[in-house]
Amino acid sequence: MTGFSDRLHLKGKAEEDQYFAKLDRDRVAALHARNVEAIREKSSPEARPPAPGDPDKLANCSAATGS
Repeated sequence: MTGFSDRLHLKGKAEEDQYFAKLDRDRVAALHARNVEAIREKSSPEARPPAPGDPDKLANCSAATGS
């Protein structure tokens, strides 16, 4: 009977491991999506400083006007 109880214990442990592995995958995916969104926001054209050779955008830049 020891074999049956050991198998039952191992089955329960395997199910628990699968459950927590799925939670971990979901958390990693959520963190990845949040980081990708933050990178997209930072790299949007409005958030980037003007190129050094672009006088039109440089004139409109608050850092160039001193305000």
